[in-house]
Amino acid sequence: MTMNRRSFLGTVVKATAATAAAVTFGLPVFERQADASQGGPLVFVIVDDLASFTDIDQWLIPRSDGRKSAPNPWMSGFARKNTNFVNAHTASPACGSSRPAMLWGVPPHVSGIMTHAQAGDWAASPALQGRSIIGRLRDAGWNTHGFGKIFHSEQIDGMPDCWTSFTPHVSDNDWHDKFGNGFAPGFGQIGPHGPTYWAGPDQLPDHAMVGSAIRAMRSGGPGDAFFVGISKPHVGLEIPQRFHNAIDPDEIVLPAVGPTLTGDALAFQQGAFGPDMQGIVDTGQQRQLIASYLAAVKFADFQFMRIMTSLPPNSTVILTSDHGFALGERMAFSKQTLWSQSTKIPLVVSGPARKVWTATSALDVHETIADICGLGSSGGDSLRAIAGRPYDDSRAVLTSYEGPARVGSPVGHAVQQGGHHYIAYGDGSHELHWTFSGAEMEMLDMAEWPGKVAVIEECRTRLPGGTS
Repeated sequence: MTMNRRSFLGTVVKATAATAAAVTFGLPVFERQADASQGGPLVFVIVDDLASFTDIDQWLIPRSDGRKSAPNPWMSGFARKNTNFVNAHTASPACGSSRPAMLWGVPPHVSGIMTHAQAGDWAASPALQGRSIIGRLRDAGWNTHGFGKIFHSEQIDGMPDCWTSFTPHVSDNDWHDKFGNGFAPGFGQIGPHGPTYWAGPDQLPDHAMVGSAIRAMRSGGPGDAFFVGISKPHVGLEIPQRFHNAIDPDEIVLPAVGPTLTGDALAFQQGAFGPDMQGIVDTGQQRQLIASYLAAVKFADFQFMRIMTSLPPNSTVILTSDHGFALGERMAFSKQTLWSQSTKIPLVVSGPARKVWTATSALDVHETIADICGLGSSGGDSLRAIAGRPYDDSRAVLTSYEGPARVGSPVGHAVQQGGHHYIAYGDGSHELHWTFSGAEMEMLDMAEWPGKVAVIEECRTRLPGGTS
C-alpha cells in the first residue's frame, strides 16, 4: 500500500505516545548511581544541526484543524512526556567548537576552541588535558559504546582508551565524496526529487550506524553507556523520497529578515550566509530549502524512533544537539551566529513530564552524566538539580564563538538569563532580545531601551572577565 503524507505522519504520531510515555526517569533511573553496577544503562543521543523544537514549530503554518504537521513526532513526543529544558543553549554554535565544550564541560573561551576550524586543536589545549565524560565513564568501569558523530574530531572519536567499542560516522566512508557537504551544488540537494537509488533509509550511513547501536543495546544493561550521534539534518539534504513527501512546502512560514546589520553583527551574518545561499534566495527556493531541512529532521526522527523502540530496560535517555540552526532569520542560514536560532538546542532527559524554563547549557551535560552515573562532581551544575528550580531567572549561561576567517574572524559572546538573550560583540556593539516571544519579537533589539539598563549590566557581569 502506498502511504501518503498524512498517513505517514499519523502512523508515526500514534506510535509516539505509547513509547514516549514508557520512557521515563522514574526511580531509581534518575537517582544518582553509586557505581556502574547499579541502575540501568545510559543512552545519549546527539542529533547534528537540530534546531530547537520551538524554532521548528515556527517554520510551519497551522492546518485547518489548528494543528501543525510535526516533522519530529518521536523527539517532540519524548520532550512532552519527559523533562524538557526549553531554555537550553549551546556553548558554541558550530560542530567543531560545541562538542569539546559539551563532553569536557569546559567553556570555549577557556579551552581556546572558539571556532569550528579549531576542532582538531583539542590536544594542544591545556584545559582539555583531563578526561572527557566518556573517558571518565570508562575509567569508572562503564562499558562505553560509541556510534556515529560524537566528538566531531575523528582523532578522539576513535581513541581506544575512550571507547569500549566504536562505530565511526560518515566521514570514515565515501559519503561526502559522493554527495558533497554543501546545501546543493546546483541546488539539487534541496529539491524533493532525490536520485532514484534513494529507495529507503538504509541507503544512508545514519541508518546503518543506528542499526549497529540497536544490536549493541539488545544486550545492554547496568554499566553500559551508549553514545549515538545522528548526522542528519546536517547538509547535504538528499534523503529518501518518502521523507520529502511528508513535508508540504506550502505549509512553510518564511522567517523574518529583520533589521539592517552593521559591524560584527553583519560579519557574523555573512559568516552564516554561504555563496550557495544567495542562489537559493535569488531563485526563490528558500521555502523548498526549509521543507528539505524539515524532511531531514523527519529522517533523524525516524532514526530516533528506532533507538527508542530498542532501549534496554531502565534506560536513562538524554537527547540533545550540538547547536541550533537558522534558515533565513536575519538572512542567516545554518549556524555560526550568536542569535538564538543558532544557540538554542533541544535538551531532554527521560524523567517526569515537565518543562524547565531555567537557562541551561550544553556544558551542563558533562556534570549531569557524572552525577547520574556516580562519578562525583567536577564543580558544575547537574540538570538533575536544575530541574528542581524550573523558573530560576538568576541562572545565566554563556555562548561564545569566533566567526570564520573569510569575514574577519569576529568574536562575540551571548548570555542567556531568564527570557533575555544578550549579545556582546568584539567591536563594542551589543544587542538584547526576548527569547520566548515568537520570531518577530525576537528580532526586536532592546539594547538602547532605558528600562533595560539593569538587565544589560547584569548580563555583562556574566561575560568572560565579568565587565559591567
